[in-house]
This record gives sequence, structure tokens and C-alpha cells, in this order.
Amino acid sequence: MGEHDMDTDDDPDAFFGAFKKRLTETDEIANVILKGHLIAESALNDIICVIFFHPEHIPETWLLFERTVQIVRAMSLRTNNYPGWDGVLALNSLRNEIAHKHAGLGRQKKMDRLRQACLANLMPEKAKLHEGDSDCEMAVLACAGCAGFLAHVEDDFRALRSHIDELDAKINPNKERVPIKPRP
Repeated sequence: MGEHDMDTDDDPDAFFGAFKKRLTETDEIANVILKGHLIAESALNDIICVIFFHPEHIPETWLLFERTVQIVRAMSLRTNNYPGWDGVLALNSLRNEIAHKHAGLGRQKKMDRLRQACLANLMPEKAKLHEGDSDCEMAVLACAGCAGFLAHVEDDFRALRSHIDELDAKINPNKERVPIKPRP
């Protein structure tokens, strides 16, 4: 349903009916992508809290999804060139298309990009098994792949943080450690 599909010639009841229909329609792919994006965004936020000792000094408006990806990727010791980033960025692109536009050619192109990124991250025999998956099945698989990849990245940063904490304990034995803090 496009934004002009709710034009009802100033008939409030018709407008309300069209509005209600639009709000209550189920779009499984959009649902999966929006929820998957929230999970990825939360994982990136957790990583930022591990990377930075004082994340409270980073204004929330500075860390839009794509910028957060760039910061985490830039801080990554060995995963900066992993193909998992392509999946994370493709997920964000499709999420933005869904959140800010309606179904159409742009959405399908971005779904195809997500499909391609997802399949590229699988072992060839697994990719072959999923080539014919529906868009909804592929969206679930891609979101799971992004979540797993970001969990791996977070584990790497937690290991690095642990080593930094050990070094800090040796350099500053009489000072309290700086705990990992959630963002306010």
C-alpha cells in the first residue's frame, strides 16, 4: 500500500479504515528484517561498550547504524575484511528501504543484495542448499548470520578487553579497573 493509497477525499471513516488496514497488514519479511536489524543494532551497541572505556561520552546521535559498523570494523583486529560485514550492511540497507519506503523494485533489489551477501557467507555446499529459499526464509537466515557474525566480533573484543584489563592491573595495581559500561 503506497502513501497515496490512503487518499480518501476527506472521508474520515474511509481514511481510518485504510489506515487501520495498513497498520494491521502482516508483512513477514519486513517483520523479520526489522527485528533482525534491532538484534544487530543491539549487538553493535554491546561491542561499542566493550571497545570504549567510557561510551557515555559518545553522543547517541553520532552512532547511527552505518557509522557504528564503520567504527567497529575499523577497531577490528582481524575481522575487518570478513564478508560478514557485507551482510550487516545489506541488512541495514534493506531495513532502511522497508522503514522509509514501501514495497517495490528498490526493496527487491536490496533483498537480492542481502540474499547474495548471505549466500556468500556460507560454505558452498550450504549455499547450494539455500539458493531456492523464499525471501522470508533467506531474511531469517541472513539475520541469523549477521547475529552470529557480530557475536564472534564481540567475543574477539571481549578477549582484547580482558588483555587490556590485565595489563592495566599490572601498570596500575592500586587503581580500580574500569568496568564495561552500558550506554546510557
